[in-house]
Amino acid sequence: MTEDSNVELIPFTIFWNTRNLPHIHFPENKEQTGIIDSKLGEYPIDGWNNIFIEIPLDAKRSDVSGRSNYRRKKEQSSKGKNQIRIIKLPFYSQDAVKDVRKLKHLIKHWSEILFGEDIPCIALATKCRGFYSDQREAQVVTVLMVWNDSTARLTTLDWFEGPLDDCISPEWHMQSTSYMSLAKAIERFKDTYSNINWEGICYALYIIPQCLGHSIQSRSTRTSYPSWVNEWQYKNQTSFKKDLSSVLSNVHALFSSSGKEVG
Repeated sequence: MTEDSNVELIPFTIFWNTRNLPHIHFPENKEQTGIIDSKLGEYPIDGWNNIFIEIPLDAKRSDVSGRSNYRRKKEQSSKGKNQIRIIKLPFYSQDAVKDVRKLKHLIKHWSEILFGEDIPCIALATKCRGFYSDQREAQVVTVLMVWNDSTARLTTLDWFEGPLDDCISPEWHMQSTSYMSLAKAIERFKDTYSNINWEGICYALYIIPQCLGHSIQSRSTRTSYPSWVNEWQYKNQTSFKKDLSSVLSNVHALFSSSGKEVG
């Protein structure tokens, strides 16, 4: 690395390697410090509880308990959640990573900053929601995660309101892929939601970090999801697909220009 490169990495390296020391305190507003952190990933789902992004033991996991029996549901949730299998997502400061050039530099030196090889450096999520039957809502969220060596993985969550007339009893089904090349993951990610024919259908796009959405013309809005800061909303598939394709091109170009194998 050049001397300038080392200087750029100093704030990230110092924070990451001292963040767990009890005697060191950092400002609450991390966006002013230029610091990168990580947190347990959650699906950007509008439901009754948070659902973590995880790699299930057999690549699939379901919950059909609804919310009719809160105690039983809580017991099942605590048994089913395995933090070892939950994916941590990076939390980028807006001030620290304003453009793709800085992001490329961080990805190149990801292991040197000791983020950990288990944390992806990029994550995209898309959501499709609508009414599948008699005003009962369904949501499907697909997450693309990319690691610093350009390997990628997809996870999907299917969430449905249940059939009970006196109580909404949502159920969900989660599945994940194995690692694959970035090019293959991008192609699969593009094809999501092509065969969904619900009523009142709409779409949303989420990007980590947000600088990868620099080519999107529309404005984003803030979200209440812990893992995802901003959301781009769409009422038609054409606009959604156009912006998604643009962002995926940015991701592909980022790794290609960094000399990573994407095919």
